Amino acid sequence: MATYLPGERLPGIALREDEVEVSIVVRMGRPLPEIADEVRAAVAPMVGDRPVNVHIGGLR
Repeated sequence: MATYLPGERLPGIALREDEVEVSIVVRMGRPLPEIADEVRAAVAPMVGDRPVNVHIGGLR
């Protein structure tokens, strides 16, 4: 998952007209829903009213 901008690639983020997807890898130790909520809250102010879907793609 990535977004391509002129001369730049943003890995782990897919910006679409109707949604935003963020893919992350996390460390063990905290509840996964809590981590996803924090990521969603951090991204939401930057994407307007589009929903933010967080995919946890792996654990370290």
